[in-house]
Amino acid sequence: MTAGILRSFGTLDLSAPIVDGVTLTVGVRNSTDKTFPIGLCAGHRVFVCDNLAFSAEIYVARKHTRFGERRFHEGIASAVGSLQQYQQVEAHRIIDYRTRNVDETEAAACLLHGFEQGILTTRTLSHAIEEWRQPTLDEFEPRTAWSLFNAFTNALKDRQSNPAQFAALTMKVYRLLDPSPHAETLAA
Repeated sequence: MTAGILRSFGTLDLSAPIVDGVTLTVGVRNSTDKTFPIGLCAGHRVFVCDNLAFSAEIYVARKHTRFGERRFHEGIASAVGSLQQYQQVEAHRIIDYRTRNVDETEAAACLLHGFEQGILTTRTLSHAIEEWRQPTLDEFEPRTAWSLFNAFTNALKDRQSNPAQFAALTMKVYRLLDPSPHAETLAA
């Protein structure tokens, strides 16, 4: 076997802003050694972050099988068709996060729930707490759900090489932060 790249992962920022400072992003991965399926995920990325982390809710992956490439192309076509709807939903979510104040008690409860639900580990929990208390970027100084979300994603940035895992963790963070009976319990 000739030497070469057996596994690859990359992100593409699209010229389709969701809100100011946030753009649609597509992540792609493949492995010629078949250690993981060919995949594409779509989500958003914050421009001010330099950790290359992005949240993804649209994920397409297919195994390297006889019809895997065809099924992957079908999955991509479906995903691309849903990008505009995703863009609108994310815009509303981010605007809500940026305008929703979060106090220290609510943030602490949310971070603890993130640990209990396996989103954060003992190592990433301390990183998320530090990022919440003293954000590395001025944009996340306001005590809002947006700052708390970014504290989570900053702590999880080492998971970016596994788009499926990062997407799953991001969706769990959304469930913690989005208005729901659980979120109302946290705020109480």
